[in-house]
Amino acid sequence: MRKLTTRVITINSILIAIFLLFTFVPQLGYIMIGPVALTLVHILFLIGTYALFLTAGVNLIIAGTIYGLIFGLSSFLKVLVFPDITAFIFVNPLFSVVPRLLMGVMVGTLAQLLNYSAVKREQKALNSQLAKITWLTRYSYKIYDVIVAATATILNTFFVLSFMYFLGPLIYTNPDQQSFFKAFTWIILATNFLPELILAILIYPPVAYALRKLYY
Repeated sequence: MRKLTTRVITINSILIAIFLLFTFVPQLGYIMIGPVALTLVHILFLIGTYALFLTAGVNLIIAGTIYGLIFGLSSFLKVLVFPDITAFIFVNPLFSVVPRLLMGVMVGTLAQLLNYSAVKREQKALNSQLAKITWLTRYSYKIYDVIVAATATILNTFFVLSFMYFLGPLIYTNPDQQSFFKAFTWIILATNFLPELILAILIYPPVAYALRKLYY
């Protein structure tokens, strides 16, 4: 971990502030489309995690866990401040906080492994002749950025919907609520997953590349 200078603290404080801004300002981090919300905050989760790693030297697993917890708590607080039709679900930390925390740990672990692999490839390339540098070595960071962006979206959707579909009906015994859980799960999967995946892949890799240019 690097020394926590004023600059490092300021940068990460601004990122957390932007994260919270996108959470609590309507139609920024959660774009409401009828009864469902298109989530963009998972992209800020990725940016914040990587920025914390680059600026403060925090292990990516720890950085992912921190921002996963921030993501989950912000989702929990959002429904307290701006309750909607899904408030009875996400006011329970089991559906708002725990899935995002698990996602943060797993994405951070994947990012740590991929970053280690990229560094090793880069070091090997520097010790070899330029002609021996493979396409994968040259573009490894960019490929890994896409993998991490896709994985974060997939895991966020998987954990949230799995908890809702399988645990929701066990916790909420009201028949109407049980039906709502199952119907809402399929609605989110059908309407939200693909746009969120595409946006994460389009937005996160260029931002990650820009951050590397600044701090590497």
